[in-house]
Amino acid sequence: MTVQRSSSMSSSPRRPGHRRPPAGAAADPVVAIEVGADLGVDPCDSGDGAPVSPLHIPDVLRFALYEHRRRARRERQVAKLACGSALLVLGVLTGLSWHGHIAAVDRAATTDMVQAKSSAVFTLANAVSVLGSGPVVAMIALIVGAVVWRRTHDAAAALVTPAAATVGGVVELVGKQLVARARPVTASFTGEAGFGFPSGHATGFTATALGACAAVAIGGLWPRRQRIGWWVAGAGTVGVAWARVAVGAHYAFDAAAGVLLGVVCALSTAQLVPALHIRLSLMLNRAGGRRRR
Repeated sequence: MTVQRSSSMSSSPRRPGHRRPPAGAAADPVVAIEVGADLGVDPCDSGDGAPVSPLHIPDVLRFALYEHRRRARRERQVAKLACGSALLVLGVLTGLSWHGHIAAVDRAATTDMVQAKSSAVFTLANAVSVLGSGPVVAMIALIVGAVVWRRTHDAAAALVTPAAATVGGVVELVGKQLVARARPVTASFTGEAGFGFPSGHATGFTATALGACAAVAIGGLWPRRQRIGWWVAGAGTVGVAWARVAVGAHYAFDAAAGVLLGVVCALSTAQLVPALHIRLSLMLNRAGGRRRR
């Protein structure tokens, strides 16, 4: 008996400028779970409790999986390039901070940027600097995580911002102990003590702000306003870095290193948290399938 296929299922849907997905493009169960969640479909659940192979996914979802995998690959490449560039510059700054002549230039530039304690600019810088403090960063991270979870119920997207803030805080503390660079004498203006490289305020705020933008993008929230969010996060990062130098708490290199370290923490977390969530979901799904059998 010959089985005739309908015209709608005879071939995978195609868009202008897109290639047809190769055979087995939907055979990746990890990608199937991720895109299926985005589309409101669980590719590994047939509805009666029995697991389904991703090879049996309809052609429309097959094409979506292929397109999603191509887009995710490009995003990972961009994130890796950005992280690599930030790490390279961070390493250069760390080395230069130990060089006598360069450190002297850094100190001179910082002296020019520090404001008088009684000036209005110092008061403004001190207020902006509060945005990078530990309690404020933690509050922002938790609020963003709660909002993303409430709107998307995506655990991976909701955890990105708190994870980025936590990683940034831990890494900057370790970095200060490793580099062991003293703060400028003007740190007494704000009562700062301890090592200053990298700036913890700049690291924490950068990681949290960029992590929040990444969480919104992963959750698919407000797609037309995401670019504005990135610009606001960038402006806030520059503002906090400038404020830490203006109040005399850090050298200029300290603040720059904090920004770069925050970028690395945010982008790395935005890549790792969803990947770990997908792997964990796959493991739990397989374990549940074995129990049902």
